[in-house]
Amino acid sequence: MKSGATLVEVLVAALVLVVASLPVMATIQTGSREASESEAMMFAEILASRAMERALARGYRALAADAPSTRVFEGPPDGSEVPAGLAAFDARWRGPLAFRTELRLSKPREALVGLEVVVSWGRVAGAGEHRYALARFLSQPGRSIELRYPIGESR
Repeated sequence: MKSGATLVEVLVAALVLVVASLPVMATIQTGSREASESEAMMFAEILASRAMERALARGYRALAADAPSTRVFEGPPDGSEVPAGLAAFDARWRGPLAFRTELRLSKPREALVGLEVVVSWGRVAGAGEHRYALARFLSQPGRSIELRYPIGESR
């Protein structure tokens, strides 16, 4: 009598191994995709915060004079070179994810300027596009503004 495994036994064992490893591979792939999306979201948050800070540094008068307007940046939101801490993301501004930053200014009321920064990225515009937004209102110095809006009610 010969000892060892037949070809059929080896094929069945290989099939069982492949079927058992599929969920593990799917979990690894999902984790990798989620980590990549999280990294892109953090990068978008950095871009939006940086654009908002630069806009707010201009002050109320300069922003009110420019409102309403929209500015679009295909690279860093201030047109500068890639900061040292973000050098690893330089390819993303022009790569397949193509981050795009919009600064929108509005004047919803007298003595009030609305700022909205929207960072969008994705492989294809529209379908598969992601967005991150920051919004802020800035009132004229020395003026008090009262805003009322319903919470939990439909408009």
